[in-house]
Parts: sequence; C-alpha cells; structure tokens
Amino acid sequence: MSKWTKALKIQIFISSILTIYYRYAYPNAFKDPGIEILNKYGSGIVLFSLITSYILLSNINKSKYIKCSSRIFNVMFLPYDFAKVYLIAFQILFKNYSTFNLFIGIIRILGFTLIFIPLTIVSFSKIKT
Repeated sequence: MSKWTKALKIQIFISSILTIYYRYAYPNAFKDPGIEILNKYGSGIVLFSLITSYILLSNINKSKYIKCSSRIFNVMFLPYDFAKVYLIAFQILFKNYSTFNLFIGIIRILGFTLIFIPLTIVSFSKIKT
C-alpha cells in the first residue's frame, strides 16, 4: 500500500468522524441560516459512501474487480463528500471566529486544493479515457 493510499484512508476516516460530529452537534441546522449542515439523510448518504470507500480501499489488493470498483466509487463519490465536509467545517469557523475571516479564508482557499491530492493520485491517475 502506497503512502498516498494511506493518506486517503486517513482522510476518509477523519471525514467520517466529522460527518458524525456534524450530524449530532448541529441537529437544528435549519434554524441556523449561517451554516449549511447535512440533514439526517444527507449525512447518512455521505457516511455510507465514506465507509464503503474505506472498505474498498482496505481490500484493494484482493482482486482486480475490487480495485476497479474502488476507483470508480472513489471518483464518483469522494470529491463531493470531501468538499461538503470541508466546506461545513469552514462555515462553522467563519461563524464562530468572525474576527479572523481573512486568515480563515486564506486557509480555506489553500486547503481546498490540497484535500484532493491523495484522491487524485490514488484514483484519478489510473483513468486512461
């Protein structure tokens, strides 16, 4: 297993923990218009896709079908999941620490490009067509 696959697995694990946290820490998201939190169905779908992706990545060396399924699943679902979890984290930071908006905004812009590097190297690099 390469270091990028390990990094992607760690990123999936952290995103899963954050999804669970967002679901239970902010149950009344519709009453707070400043934060777009996943509802119970959205968080369930994101969590399901993250767990499925983690399981497929853990068993990627078992057969070529699992490897192909993992790539397809990662390409289809992980960009949305990572972007959603990342953006919700920064919405919460913007709301709670409004005096540091410029600094948080710079970190958000730089970090948004960095969160896709492990996914791009592991899954997108093998796509030929």
